[in-house]
Amino acid sequence: DGHVLVKAILWKLFHRDYPTMTIEATVPGEKLYTPDVVASTTFTPTTTKTTTTSSSSSSKNVVFWGESGRMSVKKAMDLCYNYPNAHIVHCRWGMTISEFSREIESALLRPEHDDDNNNNEDDAEMKMM
Repeated sequence: DGHVLVKAILWKLFHRDYPTMTIEATVPGEKLYTPDVVASTTFTPTTTKTTTTSSSSSSKNVVFWGESGRMSVKKAMDLCYNYPNAHIVHCRWGMTISEFSREIESALLRPEHDDDNNNNEDDAEMKMM
C-alpha cells in the first residue's frame, strides 16, 4: 500500500530530528484529525483511538505533523492554525507542488484567515514534498 510506504518514508526522513515520532497516534485534545506521523515535546502520543480530555497546551507541544496521501486545503489550513509551532509535512505521490500551493495561496488570501490570532511571527512552517 502506497499510503503505508509514504508514512514509513516520512518517519525515516524526520525521526532523527523528532525522536518522539509515532505513526498514527492520537493527539490529546485533537477532535478532527489523526496525524499519519506525529511528534511532541511533552506528551506521548497514543496509538489507540480513545477519547482524550482536551489539553489547551497540546497544540503548542506538537512539533511535527506528517500527512501522507491526499489532504484537503481545509485540513492543511486547520493544521497550520491549530499547530503554529509544528513542522507540517505533506508527502504525496503524483502531484506537483504548484497544484497544491495554488489552492493554499488562495485559502491564505481569504478573509476568514485574517484575524489577530493567525497573524503572528510563530505561524506554522508548511513544507511540502
